[in-house]
Amino acid sequence: MLTVSVVDDDQMLLDGIRAWLATVADVTLRRTARTVDELLDGDVRADDVVILDLLLADHSDPVDNVRRLVAAGSRVLVISVVASAEQGRRVVRAGAAGYLTKDHDLGALLDTVREVAAYGEVHSPSWRSPGWPTAARTDRCSRRRNARSCWRTPRG
Repeated sequence: MLTVSVVDDDQMLLDGIRAWLATVADVTLRRTARTVDELLDGDVRADDVVILDLLLADHSDPVDNVRRLVAAGSRVLVISVVASAEQGRRVVRAGAAGYLTKDHDLGALLDTVREVAAYGEVHSPSWRSPGWPTAARTDRCSRRRNARSCWRTPRG
């Protein structure tokens, strides 16, 4: 059973993920929080994966947020409406195991959580190319057997 916590300042998203994960047999949502401070305050058990919104309303630094969660023992999947190669590189260098834009469906999110929990990394070597993310793969990653080589990028 995978344990997941979610940090996002959008209460509707937190409520939606809570309701959806209640239907997923192999994943337990342990906690939701609106800030990293709130998540780390209290129960300090590490989750298999923390889903972390890149830009939070408390204006906390995304790199610092990732480092703190990794130091607490969790694998971190950053999610965002921002499809920025620079932001992606910064959080991955800080220790995030993945970066997923929020325009993906819940199936892609679940596939990515499972890959990150299995010590995979869901990001693209194409970050080094000037065309990222438009030059990156846009096929549905959940259909691929080796998600490590598949960047989850906006459709469109």
